[in-house]
Amino acid sequence: MPIKIPREDKRILIEQLREEMTKEGQEDPGPFVVEHLFDFVVKQTAPYIYNMAVQDARMVTEEKCDSLIEDLYSLERPLLRREEE
Repeated sequence: MPIKIPREDKRILIEQLREEMTKEGQEDPGPFVVEHLFDFVVKQTAPYIYNMAVQDARMVTEEKCDSLIEDLYSLERPLLRREEE
């Protein structure tokens, strides 16, 4: 599933990457090179980042479910038992 970054957000991110690449006084690689690098990095790292987010969501969901189950157990009422004859 490809990541779809809104055009304006992508433009800003590419510009930030370009600024970072030229920060050390290196030659400006130009917008097309930076955009290609950006697309490559996003494509290569997206599955890892996505899977980490899914794992985080799974952990939070499990914690919430455990808490909900505990809350449900606390709602149980004692049963009235007949005394044995």
